[in-house]
Amino acid sequence: MVFVKFKYIDTNIKKGRVYRYYKRGGRSYGRIHGELGTAEFNREYERFNEGFGETVKETDTFNAAAALYIKSAAWREKSDGTKKTYAGALKFLRETFGTEPIASFTAVHINAFRDQTAHQPATCNLRLAVMAQVLHAAVSNGLIPVSPMPKFKKLKTGEYAPWTTDAINLFWGQGRADLVQVAAMALHTGQRKGDCLKMAWGDVED
Repeated sequence: MVFVKFKYIDTNIKKGRVYRYYKRGGRSYGRIHGELGTAEFNREYERFNEGFGETVKETDTFNAAAALYIKSAAWREKSDGTKKTYAGALKFLRETFGTEPIASFTAVHINAFRDQTAHQPATCNLRLAVMAQVLHAAVSNGLIPVSPMPKFKKLKTGEYAPWTTDAINLFWGQGRADLVQVAAMALHTGQRKGDCLKMAWGDVED
């Protein structure tokens, strides 16, 4: 199977629009359609590479680095809830970048991915956090010398509006009994969701 590599990209900007072409040996072989960092772009690039018979070892791909991350202490020490959350992001990343050589990742590549998913800030922040962990695992296991992950500020995800007294009273009167109990615990203890879930009777004082 042929995998994606990005060293044969020639970028041109015309009238404010970015066009990327497959250029090799001083010759351009055509435009690569799709946005950099998307699965469509990867398939287009792979199609050009296929004509030159280029392959990469499976052990050098993003999938391989992801597998190493899952075996790492950094993964094992995470809570079950965090693992479940990270697993969803990791699944998306493997479906998008899985067959790419890990050495082909650049800051430009990652920035493009961030820009294309920024309309979902919380999801984007999570995927970048997981990608950073995978790239760190790749460095730790000798697949790449340094991580290309840029230093990002988290995208703003907005603020949650606090419940009004009227809304709380309405929920007490009409909400499901089990949800009312959970909400009451959070409201009267001031604890976060994770702490409420772990709370035992022994933690409750008169």
